Amino acid sequence: MRSPRLAAQLLAVALVAVACGEVVEPEGFAVSTSILAVDGDDAGASSVGAPASDNDDPTSLVSPNFLPQRSLDYTPELLISTDEEILLAGPGGAASGLTGTYAGLPSARAVDDLLGGLVYQQAGVDGDVLWLTSEDATVQVLAEGVELLDVGFSRAAFAVVQSGQELEQIRLADAERQPFITLAEGEEILNLSVSGGLHAMAIANEECGDLRFFDVEGTEIGVQGPGEPNCPVPRRPYFATVALSPDGAALAYTIVTYRDDGLEAGTELVVRDLANGRAYFRRKIGEDGDRITQLTFDGDRVAYLKSTADSAQITVLEAITTGQEQTIDLGATTTEINAVSFARLPLAEG
Repeated sequence: MRSPRLAAQLLAVALVAVACGEVVEPEGFAVSTSILAVDGDDAGASSVGAPASDNDDPTSLVSPNFLPQRSLDYTPELLISTDEEILLAGPGGAASGLTGTYAGLPSARAVDDLLGGLVYQQAGVDGDVLWLTSEDATVQVLAEGVELLDVGFSRAAFAVVQSGQELEQIRLADAERQPFITLAEGEEILNLSVSGGLHAMAIANEECGDLRFFDVEGTEIGVQGPGEPNCPVPRRPYFATVALSPDGAALAYTIVTYRDDGLEAGTELVVRDLANGRAYFRRKIGEDGDRITQLTFDGDRVAYLKSTADSAQITVLEAITTGQEQTIDLGATTTEINAVSFARLPLAEG
């Protein structure tokens, strides 16, 4: 495994059994950032990376807090799920396969469990959702016949899974399953992101979909997110992907425009402060016709997975600093890329 920094870091976030059998919630720490707000809502935001004007409220600067403890010198690495193995890409942009216990795990989706281990779905049709723990490197089956969406933490770490129109939360400590929400007929989840207990969902429907937010109990809540779309193209999703920052203070999402024949024409990335509703970053990503299928957001950077007619590619965008892009180098890997996510904590050595 390529993350030897683990020992001291994981002591603060190890899976701790208490009398009630729940996991003790770790304390948070501040991640310093400096963000300039971009004026305007989705319909009229400023140009790409534009600095705040003189009239901007300086209190709009965002300083996210990360829920679990981690070393301040840890730069989140990317977990890349493929049909052959799970890759890890560090700040340099080069990816390599996980080793040891994590080696050779074909995965449809892999997410760090916020405790030093991995929750992942086996690649292939009806792959099981498994938990590879950091304590003793054991593999536990969390669920069969469901789709892994994300992992959150509220009093205990939990996985969010979907089967048909039903979403459930599965607590990692004991695999207890709890109904979460039921999608209405005709609704489809395009993307879901969890931060703590806050769930953000990009949903498609017979109109043009929307973004919705739910608490850990499955109650829909209001936040300072984007307004409802006016559905310029019926039955084509306006919001395609969504990713919360680790503390839930900010939201990254994409807005899609379409050609007359209904195919994707272009995609814009927006990053928004959920406390005051202000968009502080907005720019086009990918080329015309590219399909952005997934986002992940570490509070400082956004990584996105785009699909073209010939291939899939992962790009990291320094969204709240320079806006520069970096393409992840997968080396000789030719297998299909299924998913990408930032590891919010370093993984245990395999």
